[in-house]
Amino acid sequence: MNSVNLIGRWTRDPEMRFTQNGKALTKVSIAVNRTFGEGADFFEVVIWGKIAENTAQYTKKGSKVGIEGRLQQETWEKDGQKRSKVVIVAERVEFLDNKNSQSNPNNEIDGFQAIDDDDDIPF
Repeated sequence: MNSVNLIGRWTRDPEMRFTQNGKALTKVSIAVNRTFGEGADFFEVVIWGKIAENTAQYTKKGSKVGIEGRLQQETWEKDGQKRSKVVIVAERVEFLDNKNSQSNPNNEIDGFQAIDDDDDIPF
């Protein structure tokens, strides 16, 4: 089983680009607080497709997010030395800032508005 769930804040603005075949790719890093105020851990996050586009459009450095994904080891060679690092490939990103956030003041994604008050539910 390869599953990761984290809640934290972006440490930099998401950087989006498109691959040669037109697929969106966003890279960002997340800081996750340890329990009992013992510091934070920092992880690189890779996001693909429409989720990558929404993340780049609606979040920024300091945005609070929840991510669900998997670990992936990347390997490369530099100066004749083999190197590797583990990144998180996010398959789901939840925007956790309140709806009055400056990056997305109406808490809307693709025309859908999130409901954060049970009184707004019509049943």
